[in-house]
Amino acid sequence: KHYSIFIDSIVWEIDARTFQFSFVSKKAERLLGYPVERWLHEPIKDTKAFAYLISTEDEVLQYETQYVRKEGTTAIVPANSVALRDEHNTISGLT
Repeated sequence: KHYSIFIDSIVWEIDARTFQFSFVSKKAERLLGYPVERWLHEPIKDTKAFAYLISTEDEVLQYETQYVRKEGTTAIVPANSVALRDEHNTISGLT
């Protein structure tokens, strides 16, 4: 269950096998101008956070990333990523 209505930021989840978004909150559409459906059908381009969390024992990664809004301006967005692990402690996703 996702609680994005209480958070003033973009909430997303990425599938570790496909590197595609499996969930994107409506806030992404409001902040960046693209419909949520577009995000769900495109693989992620910036995999640095995912690669870092795979290679370390850190639970949370804080960083800044850039997105180009639909109207062409750049948004610099602070991000917190957490590795999602399955019952075997294998990373199954990223949020």
